[in-house]
Amino acid sequence: MWMGWSSIKSLDIHATASGDMPVVLSSPRNYDDTWTVRVGAEYALPKWHAAVRAGYMYDPTPIPSTALGPDLPDANRHVVSVGGSMQFGDYGVHLGLMGLLPVSRDTAPATGDTQFTPEFHGTYRIEAFVASLSVTGKFGGTAR
Repeated sequence: MWMGWSSIKSLDIHATASGDMPVVLSSPRNYDDTWTVRVGAEYALPKWHAAVRAGYMYDPTPIPSTALGPDLPDANRHVVSVGGSMQFGDYGVHLGLMGLLPVSRDTAPATGDTQFTPEFHGTYRIEAFVASLSVTGKFGGTAR
């Protein structure tokens, strides 16, 4: 999947200061375009009225290290997922687990600028774990 992040040049906030003086706060972004790669598979287990699933995603960050900050501490992401479903007549149970593998990323100054860009110098670490459980079913009505 291709994302045209380069269209985001800056985040501009238009506000009014005291005395109704207009102020524009601008935070440069200059994001890069990226390609995200996703693959997944499902294996049916008809004997148990079930299916198991697995997936992987590589999602490179569009944010250059000169624009990295605490508002979006992004890095190249590797995500793995597993899940499964089981049917019990008209009802189903579905479980999904997803993990964003831990990664760290350092900020970098813009060319020739070692003092002001980015505003929040540091190392940013990201990781995530998401779990979902859902139940589905047919309620009411008659079978046809």
